Amino acid sequence: MGKIDRESPVPAYYQIALDLQSRIAKQEWRAGENIPSETALAKQYGVSRVTMRQALAELAKDGLLERRQGSGTFVSQEPIPLVHDQSLPHIMAGRLHSRGLVTSSRVVAAHTFPDPTPQVQDHLRISAETPVAYLKRILLIGNQPAALNRSWFDQSLCPGITEQDLIDGSLSRTLRERYGLVPAYADNWLEAVRGTRETLDLLELDGGLDTPMILLQSVSYLADGIPLEYSITEWLGDRIRFNFRSPFAHESTDRRYGMRIGLTSDSVPIPED
Repeated sequence: MGKIDRESPVPAYYQIALDLQSRIAKQEWRAGENIPSETALAKQYGVSRVTMRQALAELAKDGLLERRQGSGTFVSQEPIPLVHDQSLPHIMAGRLHSRGLVTSSRVVAAHTFPDPTPQVQDHLRISAETPVAYLKRILLIGNQPAALNRSWFDQSLCPGITEQDLIDGSLSRTLRERYGLVPAYADNWLEAVRGTRETLDLLELDGGLDTPMILLQSVSYLADGIPLEYSITEWLGDRIRFNFRSPFAHESTDRRYGMRIGLTSDSVPIPED
Protein backbone atom coordinates (compact mmCIF):
# COMPACT_ATOMS: atom_id res chain seq x y z
CA MET A 1 0.00 0.00 0.00
CA GLY A 2 1.36 3.40 -0.98
CA LYS A 3 1.56 6.32 1.42
CA ILE A 4 -0.32 9.58 0.98
CA ASP A 5 2.03 12.46 0.28
CA ARG A 6 0.54 15.35 2.26
CA GLU A 7 2.88 17.81 0.51
CA SER A 8 1.90 16.71 -2.98
CA PRO A 9 -0.27 19.03 -5.09
CA VAL A 10 -2.20 15.96 -6.24
CA PRO A 11 -5.39 15.63 -4.13
CA ALA A 12 -5.33 12.85 -1.52
CA TYR A 13 -8.40 11.11 -2.95
CA TYR A 14 -6.73 10.93 -6.38
CA GLN A 15 -3.51 9.52 -4.89
CA ILE A 16 -5.58 6.84 -3.16
CA ALA A 17 -7.49 6.03 -6.35
CA LEU A 18 -4.21 5.55 -8.22
CA ASP A 19 -2.83 3.34 -5.46
CA LEU A 20 -5.98 1.21 -5.31
CA GLN A 21 -5.86 0.88 -9.08
CA SER A 22 -2.28 -0.39 -8.77
CA ARG A 23 -3.27 -2.87 -6.06
CA ILE A 24 -6.10 -4.18 -8.23
CA ALA A 25 -3.73 -4.50 -11.20
CA LYS A 26 -1.40 -6.57 -8.99
CA GLN A 27 -4.42 -8.77 -8.14
CA GLU A 28 -4.37 -8.03 -4.44
CA TRP A 29 -8.11 -8.43 -4.95
CA ARG A 30 -9.28 -10.53 -7.87
CA ALA A 31 -12.25 -9.89 -10.15
CA GLY A 32 -15.49 -10.36 -8.24
CA GLU A 33 -13.83 -10.12 -4.81
CA ASN A 34 -15.06 -7.80 -2.09
CA ILE A 35 -12.47 -5.15 -1.14
CA PRO A 36 -12.18 -3.84 2.46
CA SER A 37 -14.91 -1.52 3.69
CA GLU A 38 -14.79 2.24 3.23
CA THR A 39 -14.08 2.62 6.96
CA ALA A 40 -11.26 0.05 6.92
CA LEU A 41 -9.61 1.61 3.88
CA ALA A 42 -9.90 5.10 5.35
CA LYS A 43 -8.04 3.82 8.42
CA GLN A 44 -5.36 2.18 6.23
CA TYR A 45 -4.67 5.42 4.37
CA GLY A 46 -5.17 7.70 7.36
CA VAL A 47 -7.88 9.82 5.71
CA SER A 48 -11.51 10.67 6.36
CA ARG A 49 -14.38 8.55 5.05
CA VAL A 50 -15.36 11.46 2.79
CA THR A 51 -11.95 11.37 1.10
CA MET A 52 -12.08 7.58 0.79
CA ARG A 53 -15.59 7.78 -0.66
CA GLN A 54 -14.30 10.13 -3.37
CA ALA A 55 -11.45 7.73 -4.21
CA LEU A 56 -13.82 4.76 -4.50
CA ALA A 57 -16.24 6.82 -6.59
CA GLU A 58 -13.40 7.56 -9.05
CA LEU A 59 -12.71 3.85 -9.55
CA ALA A 60 -16.41 2.98 -9.73
CA LYS A 61 -16.85 5.63 -12.42
CA ASP A 62 -13.97 4.09 -14.39
CA GLY A 63 -15.53 0.63 -14.14
CA LEU A 64 -12.86 -0.84 -11.86
CA LEU A 65 -15.18 -1.23 -8.89
CA GLU A 66 -18.85 -2.06 -8.38
CA ARG A 67 -20.66 -0.74 -5.32
CA ARG A 68 -23.56 -2.98 -4.28
CA GLN A 69 -26.12 -1.70 -1.83
CA GLY A 70 -25.93 -3.67 1.40
CA SER A 71 -23.09 -5.91 0.17
CA GLY A 72 -20.03 -3.68 -0.15
CA THR A 73 -17.63 -2.81 -2.95
CA PHE A 74 -16.34 -5.41 -5.40
CA VAL A 75 -13.68 -5.56 -8.11
CA SER A 76 -15.45 -5.60 -11.46
CA GLN A 77 -15.50 -8.83 -13.42
CA GLU A 78 -13.67 -7.02 -16.22
CA PRO A 79 -11.72 -4.30 -14.36
CA ILE A 80 -10.58 -2.37 -17.44
CA PRO A 81 -11.73 1.24 -17.71
CA LEU A 82 -13.27 2.36 -20.98
CA VAL A 83 -11.21 5.17 -22.48
CA HIS A 84 -12.50 7.33 -25.30
CA ASP A 85 -9.62 8.86 -27.23
CA GLN A 86 -10.50 12.45 -28.06
CA SER A 87 -8.17 14.82 -29.88
CA LEU A 88 -8.63 18.18 -28.20
CA PRO A 89 -6.61 21.01 -29.80
CA HIS A 90 -5.77 24.08 -27.76
CA ILE A 91 -8.32 26.88 -28.06
CA MET A 92 -6.49 30.09 -28.85
CA ALA A 93 -7.20 32.95 -26.49
CA GLY A 94 -7.29 35.31 -29.45
CA ARG A 95 -10.55 33.76 -30.62
CA LEU A 96 -12.11 34.53 -27.26
CA HIS A 97 -10.73 38.04 -27.20
CA SER A 98 -12.33 38.67 -30.59
CA ARG A 99 -15.67 37.88 -28.94
CA GLY A 100 -15.03 40.33 -26.13
CA LEU A 101 -14.07 37.67 -23.60
CA VAL A 102 -11.04 38.56 -21.47
CA THR A 103 -9.09 35.58 -20.18
CA SER A 104 -6.43 35.59 -17.49
CA SER A 105 -4.90 33.46 -14.77
CA ARG A 106 -3.74 33.95 -11.21
CA VAL A 107 -0.85 31.91 -9.81
CA VAL A 108 -1.61 30.63 -6.30
CA ALA A 109 1.39 28.32 -5.90
CA ALA A 110 4.78 27.95 -7.60
CA HIS A 111 7.33 25.39 -6.41
CA THR A 112 10.18 23.19 -7.54
CA PHE A 113 10.11 19.56 -6.44
CA PRO A 114 13.28 17.42 -6.43
CA ASP A 115 11.33 14.13 -6.35
CA PRO A 116 8.32 14.04 -8.71
CA THR A 117 5.50 11.59 -8.06
CA PRO A 118 5.34 8.43 -10.20
CA GLN A 119 2.38 9.88 -12.10
CA VAL A 120 4.34 12.99 -13.08
CA GLN A 121 7.42 10.90 -13.93
CA ASP A 122 5.36 8.73 -16.25
CA HIS A 123 3.68 11.56 -18.13
CA LEU A 124 6.82 13.69 -18.50
CA ARG A 125 9.04 10.62 -19.13
CA ILE A 126 11.56 11.63 -16.48
CA SER A 127 13.39 9.84 -13.71
CA ALA A 128 12.60 9.99 -9.99
CA GLU A 129 15.61 12.31 -9.51
CA THR A 130 14.57 14.88 -12.13
CA PRO A 131 13.50 18.21 -10.55
CA VAL A 132 10.11 19.45 -11.73
CA ALA A 133 8.58 22.91 -11.77
CA TYR A 134 5.00 23.12 -10.53
CA LEU A 135 2.43 25.88 -11.01
CA LYS A 136 -1.09 26.01 -9.57
CA ARG A 137 -3.29 28.68 -11.15
CA ILE A 138 -6.86 29.86 -11.09
CA LEU A 139 -8.11 30.42 -14.64
CA LEU A 140 -10.49 33.33 -15.06
CA ILE A 141 -12.80 34.48 -17.80
CA GLY A 142 -14.04 38.02 -17.41
CA ASN A 143 -12.49 38.06 -13.91
CA GLN A 144 -14.73 35.15 -12.93
CA PRO A 145 -12.99 31.97 -11.67
CA ALA A 146 -13.69 29.17 -14.13
CA ALA A 147 -11.12 26.46 -13.41
CA LEU A 148 -8.23 25.32 -11.23
CA ASN A 149 -5.14 24.31 -13.18
CA ARG A 150 -2.09 22.36 -12.00
CA SER A 151 0.91 22.08 -14.33
CA TRP A 152 4.21 20.21 -14.08
CA PHE A 153 7.35 20.68 -16.23
CA ASP A 154 10.82 19.21 -16.44
CA GLN A 155 12.67 22.09 -14.80
CA SER A 156 15.55 21.84 -17.26
CA LEU A 157 13.21 22.96 -20.07
CA CYS A 158 12.09 26.13 -18.33
CA PRO A 159 14.53 27.05 -15.54
CA GLY A 160 13.29 29.75 -13.20
CA ILE A 161 9.67 29.62 -14.32
CA THR A 162 8.50 29.33 -10.71
CA GLU A 163 10.61 32.31 -9.64
CA GLN A 164 9.34 34.91 -12.12
CA ASP A 165 5.93 36.30 -12.98
CA LEU A 166 4.25 34.96 -16.08
CA ILE A 167 4.26 37.33 -19.03
CA ASP A 168 0.88 39.11 -18.87
CA GLY A 169 -0.33 36.23 -16.73
CA SER A 170 -0.11 33.86 -19.71
CA LEU A 171 1.66 30.52 -19.37
CA SER A 172 1.69 29.76 -23.09
CA ARG A 173 3.14 33.18 -23.90
CA THR A 174 5.79 32.79 -21.20
CA LEU A 175 6.83 29.39 -22.54
CA ARG A 176 6.97 30.76 -26.08
CA GLU A 177 8.68 34.11 -25.52
CA ARG A 178 10.93 33.37 -22.55
CA TYR A 179 11.94 29.80 -23.34
CA GLY A 180 11.17 29.33 -27.03
CA LEU A 181 8.87 26.40 -26.26
CA VAL A 182 5.78 25.88 -28.43
CA PRO A 183 3.71 22.70 -28.10
CA ALA A 184 3.00 20.86 -31.35
CA TYR A 185 0.25 18.51 -30.14
CA ALA A 186 -1.30 17.12 -26.97
CA ASP A 187 -2.92 14.01 -25.56
CA ASN A 188 -6.03 14.69 -23.49
CA TRP A 189 -8.28 12.76 -21.13
CA LEU A 190 -11.66 14.16 -20.17
CA GLU A 191 -13.85 12.95 -17.30
CA ALA A 192 -16.54 14.11 -14.88
CA VAL A 193 -15.57 14.39 -11.20
CA ARG A 194 -16.86 15.86 -7.97
CA GLY A 195 -15.40 19.08 -6.64
CA THR A 196 -12.93 18.87 -3.76
CA ARG A 197 -13.06 21.27 -0.84
CA GLU A 198 -9.76 22.85 -1.92
CA THR A 199 -10.96 23.42 -5.47
CA LEU A 200 -14.30 24.87 -4.42
CA ASP A 201 -12.64 27.22 -1.95
CA LEU A 202 -10.11 28.47 -4.50
CA LEU A 203 -12.85 29.00 -7.07
CA GLU A 204 -14.84 30.92 -4.46
CA LEU A 205 -17.82 28.57 -4.49
CA ASP A 206 -20.11 27.74 -1.59
CA GLY A 207 -21.39 24.50 -3.11
CA GLY A 208 -21.00 21.08 -1.52
CA LEU A 209 -18.68 18.29 -2.55
CA ASP A 210 -21.25 17.08 -5.08
CA THR A 211 -20.57 20.15 -7.27
CA PRO A 212 -20.03 18.81 -10.83
CA MET A 213 -16.60 19.38 -12.33
CA ILE A 214 -15.04 18.44 -15.65
CA LEU A 215 -11.46 17.23 -15.23
CA LEU A 216 -9.12 17.56 -18.19
CA GLN A 217 -5.74 15.83 -17.97
CA SER A 218 -3.36 16.81 -20.73
CA VAL A 219 0.19 16.14 -21.84
CA SER A 220 1.54 18.54 -24.45
CA TYR A 221 4.55 17.68 -26.60
CA LEU A 222 7.17 19.59 -28.54
CA ALA A 223 7.59 18.89 -32.25
CA ASP A 224 10.31 16.31 -31.52
CA GLY A 225 7.97 14.36 -29.22
CA ILE A 226 9.50 15.49 -25.92
CA PRO A 227 6.78 16.06 -23.27
CA LEU A 228 6.55 19.74 -22.39
CA GLU A 229 3.76 19.97 -19.83
CA TYR A 230 1.59 17.63 -17.80
CA SER A 231 -1.50 19.37 -16.50
CA ILE A 232 -4.71 18.68 -14.59
CA THR A 233 -7.48 21.25 -14.97
CA GLU A 234 -10.76 21.13 -13.05
CA TRP A 235 -13.48 23.11 -14.84
CA LEU A 236 -16.76 24.14 -13.25
CA GLY A 237 -19.17 21.66 -14.81
CA ASP A 238 -22.21 23.93 -14.78
CA ARG A 239 -20.45 26.74 -16.66
CA ILE A 240 -18.91 24.93 -19.59
CA ARG A 241 -19.81 22.40 -22.22
CA PHE A 242 -17.75 20.72 -24.93
CA ASN A 243 -18.82 20.28 -28.52
CA PHE A 244 -16.67 17.94 -30.64
CA ARG A 245 -16.47 17.86 -34.42
CA SER A 246 -15.03 14.64 -35.85
CA PRO A 247 -14.27 13.92 -39.52
CA PHE A 248 -15.73 10.84 -41.19
CA ALA A 249 -14.02 8.57 -43.69
CA HIS A 250 -15.26 10.53 -46.72
CA GLU A 251 -13.74 13.78 -45.48
CA SER A 252 -10.26 14.94 -46.42
CA THR A 253 -7.49 13.22 -44.47
CA ASP A 254 -5.84 16.63 -44.15
CA ARG A 255 -8.67 17.91 -42.00
CA ARG A 256 -7.78 17.93 -38.32
CA TYR A 257 -10.08 16.99 -35.52
CA GLY A 258 -11.67 20.10 -34.09
CA MET A 259 -13.35 21.17 -30.90
CA ARG A 260 -15.80 24.02 -30.54
CA ILE A 261 -17.09 25.42 -27.30
CA GLY A 262 -20.84 25.84 -27.11
CA LEU A 263 -21.98 28.76 -24.98
CA THR A 264 -25.18 29.15 -23.00
CA SER A 265 -26.19 32.11 -20.92
CA ASP A 266 -24.31 30.73 -17.94
CA SER A 267 -21.50 28.81 -19.63
CA VAL A 268 -17.97 29.89 -20.46
CA PRO A 269 -15.46 28.72 -23.11
CA ILE A 270 -12.03 27.27 -22.56
CA PRO A 271 -9.21 29.82 -22.75
CA GLU A 272 -5.77 28.92 -23.99
CA ASP A 273 -4.31 29.30 -20.54
